[in-house]
Amino acid sequence: FIVSVLLTASTNPTVCGVALYKNGSPFKYGPVNYFTWTGGGSMVGTYSAYMNGTTDFVEAVVYAAATSPSVQSDSSQSLFEGYLVRAA
Repeated sequence: FIVSVLLTASTNPTVCGVALYKNGSPFKYGPVNYFTWTGGGSMVGTYSAYMNGTTDFVEAVVYAAATSPSVQSDSSQSLFEGYLVRAA
């Protein structure tokens, strides 16, 4: 799975990151960035997860310690992708 977001906020975030939740529970975190930026910034996380093929589901989660954080969904930098990897 690939999670990429372009994040903007009213104030510069000091901590922000992306995570993958599996079946409604936290599964993998990172990257977590401890920095400030002016105007906005992007984050990318890549994760592998075993999926049972029937009932498992995943969700992308973005978090930021900032005022009014917003994911820019109309940006080419904001996406959530998954790929099937299996034996031949």
